[in-house]
Amino acid sequence: MAYLGEAAGKVLHMVNGKYYILLENGDYERIELCSNEETEAWFNSL
Repeated sequence: MAYLGEAAGKVLHMVNGKYYILLENGDYERIELCSNEETEAWFNSL
């Protein structure tokens, strides 16, 4: 699992090209991001 960054208390990881955020309760939630632009937009939206 690659640590990609953190914003607004959310930690973004990537596993096999799929993106996940680490939730406060320790679970992971998959989010759909397909490109670097979408990843950047996700961080900017927080």
